[in-house]
Amino acid sequence: MDKYLNVDTTGWNEWAESPRFSLEYYRNEPTEYEVLDLLLDRYELSSDDHIVDVGCGKGRALFYLAKQTGCFATGIEFNENVFEFLQENYNQFGYVHEEAVNIQIVQQSAETFRFSPDQSVIYFFNPFSTKIFKAVIEHLLQSIDRHPREVDIIMYYPHPDYINYLNQETPFLLYDTININSDFDARERIDVFRLIPIR
Repeated sequence: MDKYLNVDTTGWNEWAESPRFSLEYYRNEPTEYEVLDLLLDRYELSSDDHIVDVGCGKGRALFYLAKQTGCFATGIEFNENVFEFLQENYNQFGYVHEEAVNIQIVQQSAETFRFSPDQSVIYFFNPFSTKIFKAVIEHLLQSIDRHPREVDIIMYYPHPDYINYLNQETPFLLYDTININSDFDARERIDVFRLIPIR
């Protein structure tokens, strides 16, 4: 139990235990708190932002970023077993933190989720295949087309296929790279892609 947040977000969760098992979805793994701190050191997330954690697992990034910045936050989790943990953490967080009013959690497949006009920061920690990632980004681009706004995509430990897709097939541009431990693994970093629409 994290005493600061009053939640338990430890451990990995495998999809094999879910009735909705699919090779398109990957196991849930929480982002380390040190990584989230590095993100906040380099990236300005304000109380005006609305972050969407796609494949949020038990909600560590969701609760921590909302608590630290006062931002609005939405967590999307499809795995029903993991969502039970997420719901419990949401309740536990709400017992002691007023920031819970800024958080919503949704049990839904990522490829059916539709972004609202105020959602401006999208967070991924490799939750699923590139096929699903592309579907999510297509819906995001449709939302930006209908409601033009600056949007950032934040990816921890970014999958090369995600990056290739953003670079080659979307108007998103690499805005920043935050290296975590590049001496051992060049992929252990945070990439921030940004789209600034032409108004």
